[in-house]
Amino acid sequence: MKHKFYIVVLLIAMLFFPSGGAWADRGIISPYDYVEVEEPMQKAIILWNGLREALYLTTDVFPRHLDGGSGKIELIEVLPLPSSPEVKMADEKTFSNLNRLLQEKKARMSIYGYGPAAESSKVGFDLIEEEYPGVYIEFYRMVGLHNLTVVRVENLDSFIRWMDNYYKGIKGENFTLPSWMRVRVEDYLARGINHFVFDYISVYLNRVNSVKPLVFFFNTTRLYYPMYISAGLQGYGQVRLFIITDQVLPEKTISRDLGFRIDDKIPLRKSELKSINSTMYNFPLKNYLQLYVVTSYVSYSTGSTNLDLYVESEGVYTPPMYNLIDLFLFIAIFAALMGIIYFLWRRNLRKK
Repeated sequence: MKHKFYIVVLLIAMLFFPSGGAWADRGIISPYDYVEVEEPMQKAIILWNGLREALYLTTDVFPRHLDGGSGKIELIEVLPLPSSPEVKMADEKTFSNLNRLLQEKKARMSIYGYGPAAESSKVGFDLIEEEYPGVYIEFYRMVGLHNLTVVRVENLDSFIRWMDNYYKGIKGENFTLPSWMRVRVEDYLARGINHFVFDYISVYLNRVNSVKPLVFFFNTTRLYYPMYISAGLQGYGQVRLFIITDQVLPEKTISRDLGFRIDDKIPLRKSELKSINSTMYNFPLKNYLQLYVVTSYVSYSTGSTNLDLYVESEGVYTPPMYNLIDLFLFIAIFAALMGIIYFLWRRNLRKK
């Protein structure tokens, strides 16, 4: 594959706003018939090395009261994952720091064109496995202000019953799982995606509510971003992902089959991730990376979010220019070492 360096145009600089929120794609369950939930824009940062992924998510939610009411309500966000995650609070400056890095890359390339989590609670584990066979609580903990529960599911019917009682356990009232959620959970289970993260949040009606960012670390041999789970939302939305990887992504599959538009590919070195945050820099990636900026437009009400971004690598990314630089460096170091050895050999001959 021939790699080109692209000029980073002003549009890239507009993708992030330091004072604005960023959106992530999680299914949102409202227990109220009179409330519609909108999510007009979704953004996420993904790091992936072919085996493990770090998914940076934060959400802006707009719950609309159909009768014009006001006040505060509770919602449940659901995130399906292919394996059990480690969850931490993310640095709130992560998105704005990435914006600043993109600004710096624009200038340099113009020529070329979390707080620690509490201990897991094990209260009620035996009870839930007896009452809901095939449903296992991986952990329950507070991460910052997030009330998180991670569930591993092996039985759909048991999981539906558990979900019906999940909200009751929080609010003390009955809750019925929306029919669209059952269909989507069944689809995820059929594809082997059987871990679900529940985040219980309190939000104000008729206003944008910003939720502080989380980062999810999980094992996956495919780059993964869930979209199918969002079918319960209303209206239209835009999804924009910032993917940092040392792998070569299948661009034709992403653009042709999954409906994403690849806006830019920007070469990075791992050392540049230090300017975003230390967690990103410490994520196990090779030295030469690419930042993919991809966009998709979705209609939640018509079900055009039927496909998740779930793709395999086409190999390790190695820029040709860097290959030549590494070759020249190797030759120079090898020549210098041979020169030193020759010099020492000649000096020993003179002494004799």
